Formats: sequence, C-alpha cells, structure tokens
Amino acid sequence: MINAVPRSTVARTCLVLSALLTCVAPYGMRWLRLDNGIELWVASDVDAERYDAFQKNFGEEDFLLLAYTGGPLFDDDALDVQLSVLEAIETLPSVSSVQSLPSLFRDQFGVESGAELESEIASSPFYDGAIIAPDRSMAGMIIGSRSNFTPRERREYVAAVREAAKPLREAGWTTHVVGPSAVNASLDAASEAESRRLLPLAVVSSTALLLVLLRSLRRVAAVATVSALSLIVALGFMGWLGLTMNMVTVALPPVLWMLSAAYAVHLLRYYDRALDDGLAPAAARDQALAWATRPNLLAALTTSMGFLALLSAAMKPVRELGLAAALGVPVAFVVTFGVCGLLLPWMPGSRTSRNVFRAEGRCPLDSAWHRLAHAPNSRSAKYIVTLAACGTLVCAFLATHLDIESNPLTFLDPDTPIVRDSAAVAEVFTGLYTLETVLELPNSWLNPVHWPAIERQAAALEVSEGVARVLSPLDYLKKLNQWSAGGESSPYCLPDNRATAEGLLEDIPVADRGPLRALVSPDGNTIRLSSLIRVMDGEALLRIVRASETALVEYGLDGYHTGVVLRLVRAQCALVETQLKSLALAVAVIFICITLGLRSRRLLLLSVAPNLAPIAVLFGLMALTGIPLDPATVMVAAMALGIAVDDTMHLLLTWRERMGESGDAHAAIHEAIRINGPAMATTSLMACTGFLTLGLSGFGPIRYFGLLSAAAMAAALAADLLLLPALIQLTTTEGTKTR
Repeated sequence: MINAVPRSTVARTCLVLSALLTCVAPYGMRWLRLDNGIELWVASDVDAERYDAFQKNFGEEDFLLLAYTGGPLFDDDALDVQLSVLEAIETLPSVSSVQSLPSLFRDQFGVESGAELESEIASSPFYDGAIIAPDRSMAGMIIGSRSNFTPRERREYVAAVREAAKPLREAGWTTHVVGPSAVNASLDAASEAESRRLLPLAVVSSTALLLVLLRSLRRVAAVATVSALSLIVALGFMGWLGLTMNMVTVALPPVLWMLSAAYAVHLLRYYDRALDDGLAPAAARDQALAWATRPNLLAALTTSMGFLALLSAAMKPVRELGLAAALGVPVAFVVTFGVCGLLLPWMPGSRTSRNVFRAEGRCPLDSAWHRLAHAPNSRSAKYIVTLAACGTLVCAFLATHLDIESNPLTFLDPDTPIVRDSAAVAEVFTGLYTLETVLELPNSWLNPVHWPAIERQAAALEVSEGVARVLSPLDYLKKLNQWSAGGESSPYCLPDNRATAEGLLEDIPVADRGPLRALVSPDGNTIRLSSLIRVMDGEALLRIVRASETALVEYGLDGYHTGVVLRLVRAQCALVETQLKSLALAVAVIFICITLGLRSRRLLLLSVAPNLAPIAVLFGLMALTGIPLDPATVMVAAMALGIAVDDTMHLLLTWRERMGESGDAHAAIHEAIRINGPAMATTSLMACTGFLTLGLSGFGPIRYFGLLSAAAMAAALAADLLLLPALIQLTTTEGTKTR
C-alpha cells in the first residue's frame, strides 16, 4: 500500500482561487463583443503607415454597393422606384454620399427625362463599371459612410440599406448588397451563429462520450462542472481584457472545454489508482492530488506556452486567441484542482463504476487496451520507429506544397447571400473592393506634363484581369470638358491646357466636389487611382499589384499601392513565416519547460519525436487534402503541440517512477501505459469528438481547424502509445538512468 500524503498546498490554493475567479471574472463577459472588421486582420507596419497617410489625404476607403438588375433602367416608372430608394438611403444617419443613376437623374436633369439620362450615360465610358454595367444590365448605388462603425452599427447599417432597397424588390428587381462592410457584417453574423451552435454541440458530444466511457453520472457531472466554470472564467477574462470574439476566437470555447475536461479525467484516474491501492476516499483524494499535480501542472504550462507562441503572429485575432487560450489553460488547471479535488471523495470508485479506467472491466475497449498496454519488443520497435521516421519525412516534404488562402469569402458557405451577391456583381458589373494606387507628383496634378504618365498608369491597371474599372481624377476632367463643350455630342477628352482645366474645376459648385476630393489630396500634389477589383483571390490581386509596380517604374512615377484588402492579402501571405516562427518558438519554449519540469535530459530527448511527428502529420494531411493556411488553420500546429505534450508528461513521469522501482524499462513502460493509458485514450477520444463537432461548422476555417485538430490529437495519442514505447525499448538498457 502507498501511504497517503497530506493534501498539497497547490490544491488548497486552487480552491481559493477558483472561488475568487468564479465570483469576479464572469462580470467581464458584459464587455465581450463580436468583431470581424477587416482592419483587425492587418498588421501594423509600413503598409499601415502608408494606409494612414492615404486616409488623411483622401478619406475613408470603405463603401457599400447596392446593385440591382431585372428591368429597364431608364424607364420612367423604374426611375421613380430608384429615386424612392435613393431618398430612403440618403436619410440613413451613417450615409455621407450616394453616387448613382437616380442621383444623376435628379441633380443633373431635374427628374425630367429618362431618355436624356440614357443619352448622357451612352456619351462616354465615364459611368461604366462605376454606377452602371457596360452592357446596361445592372446598375448600382455607391454608398459612402461618414465614420467607422462598431460591429453592431455596421450590421445595422447594412441591414438598413437592404431594407431601403425593398421597393426595388417589390417592383420585381433583384438586388445585391456588396462591399467590405457587407462582408464584415456577414462574417459577424456567421461568427455569432457559430459561437452559439458549436459549443453546445461540443458539450453534448463530449459529455455523451464520457457517459459511455466513465459509466458514472457523478463523475461526468464533476467533469462538466469544472469545464463549465473554467470556460466562464476564461470568457470573463476576455471581456476584461477587451479581447473580441471573431471567426478565429469562436473556436476557443470548445477548445477550453476539452482541455478542462482532460485535466479532470486524469485526476480521476489518479484517484482510482489510489483507491485500487486500498486507500479510503479522503486519503485517496490527497494521494491523487499529490500524484497529479506535477504532470498536470507541466501539461498546463506547456499547453499555455504553445498558445503564447501565437503572440508572434502578425494578425490581431490570432494573437488574441493565443492570449485568451494561454490565460484559459491555467484557469482550467486551477478550477480542476480546486473544484474537482473537493468533489473527489464523493465520486464512486472504479471498483463499483467499472469504467474504462479498469482493465478488468467489461468496457468494449478492454481487449484492444490489453494489446496496447504491452510495450513492443525490439523487432517491432524498429519497425515502428522506421515507419514513423519515413512518414514524418514524407509529410515534411508535402508541407512544402501548402497553399495560402486569402479570400475572406471562402470563410463563408457558398450559399451565403454575400457570396452569391458578390459573384453576381463581379461577373457583369463592377468590383467588390478597391486597390488604391497613390501617385506622388512633384507639383499640381493639373499640370498637363503629368497627364500622359497618369493615363498610361491607369491603362496598365485597367487591362489587368480582375480589374473592372479604374477611377482617376483625369476622368472627371474629361467629363467636365465634355460638358463645357456642349454635352453628349462633344468628345470625352482632356482639356487643352492647365488654365482651361483650372477653369473647369472652379465652375464646380463646392457641394458637388466630393467625388473629386476623394481622388485628389488637398494640396493637389498627390492623386489616387482607385481600381475596382472583381476578384477576391489574393494571388490574383498581387499579380495586379506587380504589373502596376512595373508600370510605375516604366513611366517614371513615384507611388505605392495600399488598401485594406491588399494589406489583408499581404498579411495572410506572411502566414507561412508566422507559422514557422510561432511553431519554432513553441517548440523551444515547450521543451525548455519539459526540461525544467522533468529535470532529465534523457526524458526530454524521448519526448521530442512523439510530439513533433504529429505536427508533421498535420502539415502533410493539409497538403494532401488541399486545406490551405488561413487565419484559423495557421494556429493549429502550435496549439496541437502544446496539447499533445500533456499525455507525454503523464506517461514519462509514471515510467520513470516504475523504472526506479523495478529497473526494468520494458515492464515499466507496460505499467505506465496500463496506469495512464485509459485516461489518455479517454481525453483524446473526447477531444477528437469535440473537435470533430467543429467540422460541422459552416465557417470554412473553423471547419478545417476542427478536423485538423482532431487528426492531430489522434496522431499524438498514437505517437505516445506506439512511438514513445518503441523509442524507450530501443534506447534503454539495464542500468540506464532516467535523469
């Protein structure tokens, strides 16, 4: 019999902390908010400085486009409907300007002649791809807003625009609302729906599995209690710290639920072990806490370090997930040892529950479990290590072919309205966002010497595949010159000289200068070529930028490219570097923690391969299945490494203990697997089940995150139960020291 040890100070401290955290932290949930603004995903770097300068010169880049199709655009009745929609939109408090067919009709022609409006539209390409499709099948209202939105205000704004378009739909028209604000609002709605749906699914599925494996309502209730408390406290901390829920952090609640449950299951296993040694429940509780503190503390530390490595990411949501999870994991440890430790004496012992922890129980896993518990012999160990090494090398090679995904619309289901609307508008009408080319001129843009180079630069952009239209201040000069010369029958061209150009601008009423002010800086020395981009693929956008940069050099222009979407694409293209950086940091920090915690170089070396092999499998699986790197999948490797180390800690510590008693490495690993294996299998199965529920998500990145995490957990369990014993068998001889 093993003598019971006094209940540890760690457990008492955890109980006090659990009580305090449970009372204080939940209040922070009041400040927890949802935000998927594209601005969150871009890094603070040179691009950010350029974008800030761009906004100071030209104002906000964001716009909302209400496109409509399905009838004669210039019919009097149709124009009346368009005017009613325009007036409804203009009354919205957030709207600063609207450029559209009905506003041109009202302001230029005094609502008198649809035929004259049609002639004006046909007189030049000025309006094509901006407020009307070149084939006249679709028109649109470009809606500017006065200020930045909170996530709630943005959703309300987009909803109000859709509601304002109701007369068009009632008249038989088909409407589409697109633009960055519409994308953000859709991502917010999807994130909120997923956060409400995924956690209950994970809870129900993991709880059902625990009922099957533990066969005890009280034990399952204890595990669920500590998991729920841990989650509430962690979400409260997120609120206190001002962290947001978004399409990445929406995966956090199920992850924390699984981690908390894993700590509780391991503690229950140690409690059963103490009961099997003949201790009374209270004494068994104290012994279980003494046994479990070190491995679980090391597991919590290494997992937290794995998440903290995500702080090196350039994207704020990924950093927020890393910080929130890194705080949530210690909370899970504290609550588990405080609350579950208090409840242990009231748990039915394994001798009465006959749960999966008992090798002699009648659990369906028993026969397979007995086979796994026997460590491999020397011959089979060589096969296992060789197979693992070859598989790791193949997966590492496949990882070099990983793709990067930078299309935010792929985050959503293809049947989502914003995805359908974007496809319809991009196919026949105009762009979904803008690429901004900022040209810095040595003097005023009205100097004709600059016009040829500006025209050529705009042409170089416009011929690029994926560009619907390039808006240039020279277009306005051409249109003003046409109007001054008589209108529709006059040529659409630039004025003859600077004096004429300046005179044309002076004739524009101040109230009508908004569109031009958006393209020319206040001092007139910096202009903006705004390309309307109809493709969402990041690589396609970068090809446009590269062609434009070549043209800048060729035409001797000083300038740069910017825009929120371009910054997002560049940030996501840096995901490979971020992944390698965060993973390398996680590996270094985690194995330093292992070295300090185990105080054994030998155990450290034994732990390396079983924990790196699953990461290689993860990358290989992504390459084979075509799953790209994106803001969600980029964090799986560092997270999976931190979690996978948990089971390795329990197994190595028990092996060292038994090795010290018997000196027989083969028998010691057999005992370690027998003691720890059931809890490892239970927690891994539970984690896989919970992560697989994320595979039901309509959010592409979260779906991939769940499936990849489940695969990583399965690979980590196989590595601990097969590869680690094989390595011990091959590297340990009689008299080998474990320190």
